[in-house]
Amino acid sequence: MLTNPGSAPCTTTAVARVRLVDGSGTELIQGAPASGTGQPSRSRPDGSVTTLVEASNYRGAAPVAPVGIAFDINGIATVVATPASNTDATVPPCNGPGQPGTIQMQPWSAS
Repeated sequence: MLTNPGSAPCTTTAVARVRLVDGSGTELIQGAPASGTGQPSRSRPDGSVTTLVEASNYRGAAPVAPVGIAFDINGIATVVATPASNTDATVPPCNGPGQPGTIQMQPWSAS
C-alpha cells in the first residue's frame, strides 16, 4: 500500500518500475521500465493505492534481510515497501538454470 500523507490528491502512473532489493540496498531482481500505459492512479488526501507484485527465479547469493520491493515512482522518487519482518530474507525460488529473474506489478488500485 502506498499512502498519500499530503493534503492534496496525488497522481501516479498506472505502474512503476519495481525491483526486489535486500536490506543492504542491493538490487536482486530488476523489473522492466514502467510502460506508461494504462490509466494513471489518483489517491485522495490521506488515501492510498495498492498493487500486487509477482517475482520469480532468483538465482543469486543469500540476501541480507530484510528483502523488500522498491517502486520507482514517476521517475522522481523511490519508495521501498515495508517488509513483513525485519528478519525476512525470503526470495522467489530458482526455476531452472538459464532462466532470468523477473518481477512485475499490476496497476495501482485506489483504496
